[in-house]
Formats: sequence, C-alpha cells, structure tokens
Amino acid sequence: MARQKNSGGKHANGGFVKNLTLFAVIGVTVALAYLWQHTQIIRTGYIIRDKEKRLAVLKKENQCLRLRICQLKSPRHIEQMIAQKDLRLASTKNWQYVYLQTAGAPSAAAPSLVAAKGASQPGKQVKKVSLHQPKDAPAARGEG
Repeated sequence: MARQKNSGGKHANGGFVKNLTLFAVIGVTVALAYLWQHTQIIRTGYIIRDKEKRLAVLKKENQCLRLRICQLKSPRHIEQMIAQKDLRLASTKNWQYVYLQTAGAPSAAAPSLVAAKGASQPGKQVKKVSLHQPKDAPAARGEG
C-alpha cells in the first residue's frame, strides 16, 4: 500500500508541476506582452516628439518664406531691382489722367475709358485716379 500512496503522490505532484509550469508560461507571456506594449508606447512618443519638432521647423520656415514673398513684392524692392539692372524705366506717379468719352449726356451707357498723358482733349471728361487701388477695384481698360 505504500507504493500506491507514493504512486498517487507522484501523480498528484505531476499535476501540480504541470499547473505551475502553465502558470509560469502564461505569466512570462503576459510580462513580455506588457514590455512590448510599453516599448511601443515609448517609441511612438519619440516619433511624435520628432514630428512636432519638424512641424515647428517647417512653420518657422514657412513664416520666413511668406515674409520673403512680401519683401519681394514690395514696390521699394522692385524699384531697387530695376535700378540695379539699369533698365532705364521711368518711375511711377501716384496718379494718371483717364479720359472718359461721353456721347452727349454724362449718363451715357458704358463709356469707354482711354488712358492718356498730356492736356485734355475737347469733348472728353478728365478724371484723376490713383494707381494704387485695392485689387478688387475695377481697373481702367484701354479701348479704342
């Protein structure tokens, strides 16, 4: 009978070892999964930080480029470039004369606009206009 107890005890110990091994494998698997997840979170955080730094650099560069565009479009810069290249162009005035042809009464439909220099011509009205008008203002077209 002693053998039966020993064989029963060995069998019971085998189940315990089996269960212990199973729990150990599950525990190690969970621990490895946790470490992998934690590593991925840290890696993603570094990637996000690098992308945010790059975004800040690109925003700064974009701001500098927009400023440069404004500088290049400025009349002062254009005049300097013309002077440097010696194109012999005349400087602009802040005004010019626009002659409006009228057919009789001032309320004639769609008068044609003619830009001209010099003295006024007979039968035409003269209007002084600014060359520096907003973009949405109607521009004078030469028809004739």
